[in-house]
Amino acid sequence: MVTLGFFQYIGSTGMFILAVFLYNEPLSIDKLITFILIWAALAMLVFDSIRRLRNTRTRNALQKSQETP
Repeated sequence: MVTLGFFQYIGSTGMFILAVFLYNEPLSIDKLITFILIWAALAMLVFDSIRRLRNTRTRNALQKSQETP
C-alpha cells in the first residue's frame, strides 16, 4: 500500500515538473513550499519504513540464533 501511494506522488511530481519547466507555468512560493513539504513527508515515510524493516530483520536473526543450539 505504501509503494502504491509513493508511485502516485511520483506521477504528480512528474506533471508538476513538466508544467513548470516545459510549459513555463509560474511557480509561486506557496506552491514551492507545498511541494517541499510533501516530499519531506515522503522522505520521512521511506526512512521510517527502511528503519522498521532493518529492525525486524535484526530481531528475527537474533531470535533464530538463540533458538539454534
